[in-house]
Amino acid sequence: MTVPRFRQTRFIAIRVRNFAHAVAFYRDVLGLRLATAADAEARFEGDANTLFIEAMPASESASDEAVAATHGRYAGKSFFEFEVDDFAAARERLLAAGCRESSSGVCGAQSADAVACSAMFSDPFGLSYHIYHPSAVLPEIDTIRMEARFVGRVQGVGFRASVMRLVTTSPALKGWVRNERDGSVAMVAQGKATEVDALVEAIRARWTSSIVQCELTRTPLDPSEGAFAIK
Repeated sequence: MTVPRFRQTRFIAIRVRNFAHAVAFYRDVLGLRLATAADAEARFEGDANTLFIEAMPASESASDEAVAATHGRYAGKSFFEFEVDDFAAARERLLAAGCRESSSGVCGAQSADAVACSAMFSDPFGLSYHIYHPSAVLPEIDTIRMEARFVGRVQGVGFRASVMRLVTTSPALKGWVRNERDGSVAMVAQGKATEVDALVEAIRARWTSSIVQCELTRTPLDPSEGAFAIK
């Protein structure tokens, strides 16, 4: 059997009993930027990672005590995210190594060929993992909207056209690029986080001698955003 590759993502999640207290702590004490918040989940954006705070269901709290009593360990509430191309093989490998599966999700839930492609596992050492196939990632989690402002010798030199050429490698990206009256160039890129980050880095690399300053700000998603274009 082919050994599945586990790709660790930038996502880290924490399940907590006191959700409101935890959100306030990471926002007000640690100063993390709160990107989105709902009744049971909050997302914080950091320099290198995305942190999710999730409210723990009461039923899960009870099961933790059972796990500790039965196996002599406490399933960690902080868990990492791993993306795998072959979910079935990854699941089999983890179970064979002594991991416990606590929950799972499916892909293609609206069709007859729905298959499991997402699950939570606890390893023998007290840590937990979310393992998923790319098709299981929710768009609102994996998608970001980045506003960028490039300052320097960036107008009248083909800057916007070069951005459009770079975008062709990620045709699913949405947004726009335009010249500003102050001589800077503004850009909005919305799409898969890895593709947005790659676009920004490619622009920086291509125009490293021209860009004096690059300001980046993550903003809420815009469902109405259209195909990437020059404005």
